[in-house]
Amino acid sequence: MSAVSLFFIGAVLFVNGLTLLGRIEPKGGAPVNALVGAVLVANAARLALPSEAGEAALAEAAGFLLFGITYLWVALNAWTGHDPKGLGWYFAWATGVSVFLGLIALIHSEDWKLAMLWLLWAILFATFFGVIALERTDLVFAAGWLAIMEAFFTASVPGGLELIGKWDDDATTVVVAIGTVAVVGAFLALARRPVPAADGG
Repeated sequence: MSAVSLFFIGAVLFVNGLTLLGRIEPKGGAPVNALVGAVLVANAARLALPSEAGEAALAEAAGFLLFGITYLWVALNAWTGHDPKGLGWYFAWATGVSVFLGLIALIHSEDWKLAMLWLLWAILFATFFGVIALERTDLVFAAGWLAIMEAFFTASVPGGLELIGKWDDDATTVVVAIGTVAVVGAFLALARRPVPAADGG
């Protein structure tokens, strides 16, 4: 994925995590969701529309669109007060798509680091599905912190490393490993903590 887009995906995950934790009102987080979502959709169109677009470009476009639609939908719900259940079930679909894109990265591109990022995003989408569609209020606290941690470990840090040309270095193996342990471990621990319902996006 584009380094700049990945960098700013982290910003939205950070804001949405704080929203789930009740630190930001949903309407307060809507502008960054809408702005970054629109940029991601535009990037997807730029990659997918040319007739010569290859498999790699189409897979990257699908990733941009997956996140872009998510963020635009979050913004729309915050501004209009629509029932979030539709978004919640979209997250179930997004979970499967994330696994699929991870397999493409691993099998066709042999990019295990990107495949791992997609796996971690699949976990995040699945958690959002549980919170919104299944109304698992006991997962709200975990989902908020999971979004915040993934904002850094799966988006802004990898995006920043790619911006400075360091993503292909061996050091990124450590980044991905730490991110995986921190995100999955924290989720398993925090998921056991029941908390009152909270609004989020």
